[in-house]
Amino acid sequence: MKIGDKIKEGRLNKGYTQEQVAEILHVSRSTISSWEVNRTYPPLDMLVTLGDLYEISLDVILREDIKVVENIVKETKRSRNRKYINIALLILFIPLIVFMGYNLWASGKDVSYKQIKDVQIALNGEAFNKNSEIIITADFDGLHNYGGYMIEGGNGELTLSLGQYYELSDRSLQKIVIPLEHVISPSEEVKKIELITRGSKVMIYDIDNPATW
Repeated sequence: MKIGDKIKEGRLNKGYTQEQVAEILHVSRSTISSWEVNRTYPPLDMLVTLGDLYEISLDVILREDIKVVENIVKETKRSRNRKYINIALLILFIPLIVFMGYNLWASGKDVSYKQIKDVQIALNGEAFNKNSEIIITADFDGLHNYGGYMIEGGNGELTLSLGQYYELSDRSLQKIVIPLEHVISPSEEVKKIELITRGSKVMIYDIDNPATW
């Protein structure tokens, strides 16, 4: 008698339906059916559980079916190998997932005020105009890079914020030159520029009290 016939007989003797056994083993009913018609074979751990459920010893279930025993042993080894491969892949992917997550998180970050080392204003004459420039030296610590700037204006004030993105780089200090040509109109009178950084607001230049950083 084949293994499938024995576990079917054991199920019937105990009065279980395929659905009930499937629920107990957390498998589908079609899986139970496949085992019982000898289309596929249960893994060894499932055979042990079935033996306990039907009160049949594993020796009785496996007896007279040496070929199936060999297949089960092979399948068990393959299953164990797949488990090790999955663990290895998980170990490899965890750092990648962490890296990608941090990259995404850091890509939208503003520059910290601690990264700003120096700020200078290059005027054209004695006042701000469209030919003036803001020159900033920032330290991106070898992990981050300069990611651009955003300027908003109104009521005689300009607000400047610097962005950064995650990128391993050999350079840490970067000089950033921000022209005001496309920000200030020829007739506009700017009285103050502020640099907005993460956790702090830093005054760059006040026309009534000229001062850099």
